[in-house]
Amino acid sequence: MPSYVVAGCSTYSKALFLNHEGYPQGLSSAHGSIVRDDSRKLYTDWWSCLGAISLGYGHVAVNDAIRAQLHEGICFSLPHHIEEETAELLCGMAGVEQLRWCNNGSDAPEAAVEPVA
Repeated sequence: MPSYVVAGCSTYSKALFLNHEGYPQGLSSAHGSIVRDDSRKLYTDWWSCLGAISLGYGHVAVNDAIRAQLHEGICFSLPHHIEEETAELLCGMAGVEQLRWCNNGSDAPEAAVEPVA
């Protein structure tokens, strides 16, 4: 079946695995650390969505919080208080003064690099 997505994947780091024998070509569901491919075969996902899913897929508390926030809105044109509250929590955990929220892996290093005067 042809793909309408270039190289079959939108994320370069995920696309690295698509042509390797033994790796699933796509996933249809996930819970905890277990993922299921389109043929219903189960795998342990050691990558955890490239590190983004640190609590496991379908974590009850995370899903409950998402459902609650969906009723209030999830995409705003100005900062939301949850951004500041979460930043404060993460700064305390990481021992840093401030952080910057980024949309992708290109914005993050760009924001972290200080121009040389």
